[in-house]
Amino acid sequence: MNRPTILVSEILVPSLLERLQARFPQVDFLPVPREGELPAGVERATGFFRSAMTQELFEELLVRAPDLRWVHITAAGFDWLMSDNVRRRLEDGSLTLTRSANSYNVSIGEYVIGAMFLLAKGFPAAIAAQERREWTNPSAREIGGSTVGIIGAGAIGGEIAWRARALGATVTGIRRTPEPMEHF
Repeated sequence: MNRPTILVSEILVPSLLERLQARFPQVDFLPVPREGELPAGVERATGFFRSAMTQELFEELLVRAPDLRWVHITAAGFDWLMSDNVRRRLEDGSLTLTRSANSYNVSIGEYVIGAMFLLAKGFPAAIAAQERREWTNPSAREIGGSTVGIIGAGAIGGEIAWRARALGATVTGIRRTPEPMEHF
């Protein structure tokens, strides 16, 4: 019997491939690039741990790997992945899609709050002035007392909301299924 082959997006290789191979020595893990040419061996793949790959290359992979039964993506959602080919394979049961739900909630929430400070305090202008060796007095706004709008008030939006409220902002959220939510 042939060893199973699982594809791993090249961007995940530095942190993941060695650990996967050590934990599952009976499986062949094959790195796949973000773009360019697919490597030999993709035709044997039954699974794919996918991150940061062009849609065109992914579609080519689906054609070249007819036995691919499982794709796990490292994103919070996968609406953007739903091509006609993916839909067809999902409907006929030949493909299963899974995702890393809730794995980015905290990091994205912190990123957004960082970006809010970056913009509210005028850091880009201050840094540019420092690089020019100029003393300026950039205008800065306070986050406390402001209103923050979050489009997509799911798990990631909730992480942003409680952080923004802790800073004194009023938070308004928009989602497909309106309902009262904590921190909004």
